[in-house]
Amino acid sequence: MEFKITDNYYHQFIITQEVYQQFQLCSNDRNPLHTNEDFAKSKGFTDKVMYGNILNAFVSFFIGECLPTKNVIIHSQEIAFKNPVYRAPLRIDF
Repeated sequence: MEFKITDNYYHQFIITQEVYQQFQLCSNDRNPLHTNEDFAKSKGFTDKVMYGNILNAFVSFFIGECLPTKNVIIHSQEIAFKNPVYRAPLRIDF
């Protein structure tokens, strides 16, 4: 099946506390900006900062599982984290 750039696909991801913790376990990233509210606040943030690379995992799922063909692969990607995101739960719509 082929798809066109003008086609629309939609999927919603929910970052629950469990998703957050599982990402922390698999990445082994325990940077205190992500794990310690007091530390994050001491660095000028209002709370612990959400792992931005959780988004990368969702992009991978979306491309590999939500598009109508399995003949796809991510060759490159660029993500800019312009503002911090705080706390789960969080809903992301693709």
